[in-house]
Amino acid sequence: MSAGGRGDAEGLARLSGTRVPLLVVHAMDDPIAIFEVTLAEHIANTENVLLLATKHGGHIGWPSGWSPSNQRWGFMVDIATEFASALADERLEG
Repeated sequence: MSAGGRGDAEGLARLSGTRVPLLVVHAMDDPIAIFEVTLAEHIANTENVLLLATKHGGHIGWPSGWSPSNQRWGFMVDIATEFASALADERLEG
């Protein structure tokens, strides 16, 4: 399911009501959850939602390199870890 649900008013309300930092990672060429359901144009108006849209990807992963199976979920894990680390650093500084 996309962060914006079905890309309708209910999904927009869900995003607008997000109280904790949320990183949405979505491939623009996802063949299953089309990019429009991310409500990208509305995310900029939310307080706690950040969209990382990649031009290419997949529905469940972002293959990389000559042997994608060796990388497994590296991209997603690295992005989530960096996001969480940045939030923790901000909290310590703030």
